[in-house]
Amino acid sequence: MTDPARPWEPPIAGSETAHLVGALERLRATSRRKADDLDAAGPNATNPGGR
Repeated sequence: MTDPARPWEPPIAGSETAHLVGALERLRATSRRKADDLDAAGPNATNPGGR
């Protein structure tokens, strides 16, 4: 069963399908959290310190 306090975590005990869906939900939550603060120019910005 998924922990209600951390719904983005895959279940500790469950089927292979439940683990896969849990992992995908976690990736979706992470991507959404990182993209929520972007403005229109954000996706096209570069990291000046990046290579």
